[in-house]
Amino acid sequence: MRFVTGLILGGATLTAAGCAMDRRLPEAMPAAPMSSAAACVQTTIPVYFQEASDRLTPAAMQALASSTAPLRSCRIREVVVVGLTQGQDNAANRRLSENRALQVTRALAAQGLPSPRIEAFAGGTPGSPEPLQRRTEVTIFPEGS
Repeated sequence: MRFVTGLILGGATLTAAGCAMDRRLPEAMPAAPMSSAAACVQTTIPVYFQEASDRLTPAAMQALASSTAPLRSCRIREVVVVGLTQGQDNAANRRLSENRALQVTRALAAQGLPSPRIEAFAGGTPGSPEPLQRRTEVTIFPEGS
């Protein structure tokens, strides 16, 4: 596992309508139902955290487990985990980003997601007060995708 600190992500993949108005942190993102034929496709999973925390909540663990369940029978080429924070780009937020990515990486391993390679990165969105920035993005690349 490697960490790249100071990686700045602009949140371009965040497509929730009305996020600027709603400051509440979602408990969990429900997993989209997948058929067995569509199970082995590239999948991105947001995992949300409470403010200033790297601890996975029970809701986050459940969302992660249900989202990765269809992929456990796939041959996984790579998993990329990017820990994000809100606020300024400073040492404390970089550490928090790293710890969030590490916690999610450990949870994926504990849940038995088969992958020969898991890379973890730390990032942030300086100046963003959005609670939705307190997350880790997990992207799973099955073979052939």
